Amino acid sequence: PEMDRLEEADIDVALLPIGDTYTMDIADATEAASVIKAKIVIPMHVKDSNPEVFKTEVESKTSSKVVILKAGEEYKIE
Repeated sequence: PEMDRLEEADIDVALLPIGDTYTMDIADATEAASVIKAKIVIPMHVKDSNPEVFKTEVESKTSSKVVILKAGEEYKIE
């Protein structure tokens, strides 16, 4: 319910956890991405989850672009 309040926000970048231990799993994060409608979504706290699965799910259900970063990698927002 809390994420519903973000539906009308204009969010450029969303960092969403997909690791499932004390955070969202891929399904929950995909649903969040659908509600948030950020231009760019970056999965984090990946742990044993497959970020490629998340990317496929989000990009097939939303207009968001998913950017997968390796540990320590930076992403410049322009």
